[in-house]
Amino acid sequence: AGEAGYRRRARAARDSLEAFDRWARAVLEPVRDVPFALLHPAFSAFVRRYGLRLVGVLQTQPEGEPLPRSLGTLVTELQRQGARVVFAEPQINPGVARAVAQEIGGRMAVLDLLGVTDRGPDFTYLDLLRFNTARLAEALGDRVD
Repeated sequence: AGEAGYRRRARAARDSLEAFDRWARAVLEPVRDVPFALLHPAFSAFVRRYGLRLVGVLQTQPEGEPLPRSLGTLVTELQRQGARVVFAEPQINPGVARAVAQEIGGRMAVLDLLGVTDRGPDFTYLDLLRFNTARLAEALGDRVD
C-alpha cells in the first residue's frame, strides 16, 4: 500500500547521495594529492572512494596502541612524502595523533566520524558526511610548511 511513498523517498535519498558525491568530488579534487595520516582506519573507505592520498593509519584498533617500530616506520614515510596533517577522532585518545603530528612538523585535525559532537536534532548522516568532507578539504588545503 505504501509502495509509491517508499519509491519516492528512495529516489529522494538516492538523489541526495548523488548530489553529495558530486559535491564531495569537487571539494576534494584540489587536495587529492596531499599526503596525510589517519589515527584509525574508520574513514579509509571514504578516502579510497575519493582517491585521497592516505599514507597510513596510526593504530588499527581504537583500544590498542601502535607498536613503536611500526609507528617509527610510518613517521619516516609521512616525512618522506611531506605529510603535514594527522586526523584524529573525538572518541579515541588523540595522544598518538598529536605526537606524530608534532614529529612530522605538522598538525592534528579532527574528523567526527560517529557524530559524537552534538550538532542538534536535525543533524543528519548526510550532514555528517558534508561536515567531514569540508574538514578534510580545509585541513589538507591549509598545509603547514
